[in-house]
Amino acid sequence: MVINRTPLRLALISSLTLLFIGCASQEQFSTPEVILPHTSPIWQQHQQAVNAISHYAADGQLGYIGNNKRFSSSFNWQYLGEQHYRLYFSSLLSRSTLTIEKTPSNTVIFDNKGNYYADKDIHQLLQDVIGFDFPVEEFPNWIKGVPGSTQTYVVNQQGLLSHFNYQWQGENWKAQYMSYNQSLSPKLPESLLISGPDKKLKIQIKEWKF
Repeated sequence: MVINRTPLRLALISSLTLLFIGCASQEQFSTPEVILPHTSPIWQQHQQAVNAISHYAADGQLGYIGNNKRFSSSFNWQYLGEQHYRLYFSSLLSRSTLTIEKTPSNTVIFDNKGNYYADKDIHQLLQDVIGFDFPVEEFPNWIKGVPGSTQTYVVNQQGLLSHFNYQWQGENWKAQYMSYNQSLSPKLPESLLISGPDKKLKIQIKEWKF
């Protein structure tokens, strides 16, 4: 059966327009005065502790700025395994929700208006339905404050990830970590900015569960 993607995309974009309102302003960053080597025992111990967290959830606010798009929303991120994670957006003001779920066999995007679409290729689905794409496979690492597959990163004097560069599909992506939750063990990000060509994702995490 042939599915016309255009009506679904328009419906989802309409929901997104209601769902995502405003966007946090960009913050300025400075390179830490003290930088630790990648071999630092403090950093190695921190990485091991963070990587040991195999299932977790995070609640907070996410803002996006891109070409002709700007939005923000509450979000809930649930990581259930390498091939199973879920990102849920919600807005009390518009009473709209949007869910992106990846499983080992499929990826689905649906909202509370009855719109639904599925595809095995998560990148194609994000581009076709929502209108933008990003290195989603790396997101489970990035949100926890570990650099994932990139080796181009900087560790601050606390032994925490400060910022990194990541090459993806010929594009240069960057992440800056503004603050960490100091009450957690291990310490996990509280505020970060992920940026790619002509797009930025600002993430504020209010609560971690693991």
